[in-house]
Amino acid sequence: MLKDKRLSKGISQREMARALGIYFSQYSRGEKGERNFKVNELPIIAKKLGMSIEDLFS
Repeated sequence: MLKDKRLSKGISQREMARALGIYFSQYSRGEKGERNFKVNELPIIAKKLGMSIEDLFS
């Protein structure tokens, strides 16, 4: 779901990683479900994607 939403907004994984202050590989692993995003990263992801934090879990 994150990947589809990110692509629909025209945002690259590198751009998301920069916004979060993490390495590209960490973001990529999170998007694949291989890493859990930290609680402090969720508001940033939601804002970049124009979603609520709750929507990230549905």
